[in-house]
Amino acid sequence: MVNPYKNKKGFTLAEVLITLGIIGVVAALTMPALINSYEKKLQ
Repeated sequence: MVNPYKNKKGFTLAEVLITLGIIGVVAALTMPALINSYEKKLQ
């Protein structure tokens, strides 16, 4: 019997969720700094 998943070409759900989690953490860390620099430019 041939395994149809042997030559898969795609991402698993876990890989996608981990990637989105990392992007979310990076965004959460950088947003306050970006907001502060933007508010300083307005004043």
